[in-house]
Amino acid sequence: MGGNLVAIFGPVGACKSDEHIRRLDDFQLEGRVVQAFKHVLDVPRHGPNLRSRRGTEFPATPVNDASEIYRLLRLETQVLGIGEGQFFPPDIVDFIRDQVYNHGRVITIDFLNTDFRRELFRLGESDRTVAEIIAIAHEHIYKTSVCTYEEKGVRCGKPAHYTQRLFLDNTPVPYNDPLILVGDENPRNERRYVARCIDHHFVPGRPEIKFVPL
Repeated sequence: MGGNLVAIFGPVGACKSDEHIRRLDDFQLEGRVVQAFKHVLDVPRHGPNLRSRRGTEFPATPVNDASEIYRLLRLETQVLGIGEGQFFPPDIVDFIRDQVYNHGRVITIDFLNTDFRRELFRLGESDRTVAEIIAIAHEHIYKTSVCTYEEKGVRCGKPAHYTQRLFLDNTPVPYNDPLILVGDENPRNERRYVARCIDHHFVPGRPEIKFVPL
């Protein structure tokens, strides 16, 4: 059986985990041996398993990086699910390539494609981004959410492509807010995440994007 990489990506609230869990369930129904992993940074919010906003779950093992997945991967595993791919260091890309190209495994991975700044999500502390995963994927599943911006009691409702980070008073956090907030950096859940369309995604202090012709 040849390898295959399925990338499931989009903003917060786009039901990426629902799609991921459904596919892993289908693989099990086909009789394939499935293992799932997720990054430990998501455990405080959603527990150790892959978990959707609708409450569906798939058993998973929390890990810090691709080396841990490699050590825990069983020889008989045919399908490998990876949750919260945006949190992994860049070695996740090399691991995926090895498993798909050299071992013929099917890999499904879900992730946020952009951060709250509306920039490609960087892998770890490196300059490499999730775009590398998208580039090598054989199947792309781009999920959108619904813009929850409200004005005078009326919700926008347009397709949302971006993740907005807000303070609890619903004002957007500034551009220089830390990219990743975990543990003691966000002790009282002082920030939350919502989906926004391009018209309602605001990031105070975000550098202006300009095209300068040659």
